[in-house]
Parts: sequence; structure tokens; C-alpha cells
Amino acid sequence: MPLIPETNGASIVVRGSFNPAIFHPVWFKTHGLIRDEEADTAKLEVTHPEISVFSVDWFRLQVMREQFSIETTDSAHFEPLRDLVLGTFSLLEHTPVSAVGLNRMMHFKMPSEDK
Repeated sequence: MPLIPETNGASIVVRGSFNPAIFHPVWFKTHGLIRDEEADTAKLEVTHPEISVFSVDWFRLQVMREQFSIETTDSAHFEPLRDLVLGTFSLLEHTPVSAVGLNRMMHFKMPSEDK
């Protein structure tokens, strides 16, 4: 019997030099990267020169001075997540980027401790 993950997510991590304060739902909305209703209902945790964190119904974004990290726990949004990152860094074409990581996250409920 194949195991099916209870959660199936992905994240994209970019290393570089960032200005966290610009990564705000309104900035993404203004540039057409997220819908108006997503920006208007975004859960804003913090916006500061050192860190910015917010989430919408399908992704969570955290940006620090040297790391941009975005994740989704919905496999139906893997491609939109990719497109959001590509759109973001297309606009920020002069932002220094040193590395990009693509990560998968899965959680499996095991039928027993032995398995």
C-alpha cells in the first residue's frame, strides 16, 4: 500500500542582499504579483528593515537581509509559487543573488510505529 503524504509542500530559498522592508503585500499587489484580495487579507507578521514576514492563503514569505524564503503547503500552488518568485526577481533585476534552493517538504502519517 503506497504512502500518501498528509502534507506536500515546497519552498524556494534565495540567498543574496535584500531590503526586507519592501517585501510587503502592497508592493506585491502594486506590481501585479498577487491579487488585490490577497494583499488586503494578508496576515502581516512584521515589516522592518531587518525582516519582513507575511502570509496569504497559499504561501508564506519571510525575507531577511541575506535570505528570501517563500513556501506553500499546497501542491496545486507549486507552479504559481515559482511564477511569483520569477516575477519578483524580474522586477528586482539588480538585486544581488548568490544562490537559489528548491526544497520539498512532505509529512507522512505512518500506520504504526514499526512501519
